Amino acid sequence: MKRALLALLACITIVALAQEAGNPFEGTWRSGNFAFTFNADGSYVYVGSMGNQNMNSHISEQGTYRISGNQLLVTRSSGVVWTSANYRRDLPVETIVYQWQFGTVQGRAALGLVFPNARQPQVFFKE
Repeated sequence: MKRALLALLACITIVALAQEAGNPFEGTWRSGNFAFTFNADGSYVYVGSMGNQNMNSHISEQGTYRISGNQLLVTRSSGVVWTSANYRRDLPVETIVYQWQFGTVQGRAALGLVFPNARQPQVFFKE
């Protein structure tokens, strides 16, 4: 009886901690002028811009995401790249797989994403 009660209490504690932690990806993560926003419903938005006074480019996309082990699978449902030089390209539906890792950098929550064909992670900070 004691063992069953202790096991039940342990399970309740684990479930409570998991619910308290929620989805650690949820929220907005920024790296310079680029940001991912991961929503509780499994959707995401990615936006970014770069350039200078002569020309700049922007990206905006949305879709769904899921986590599988240490992989973040992002499936774009729509997106566009455009520049100040009147260039525009719609982005195709595509699934991109990132390796991910959580940590802290200078006391801030950090998400390291290794983009396909990259060797080092790009660090995004929680907003």
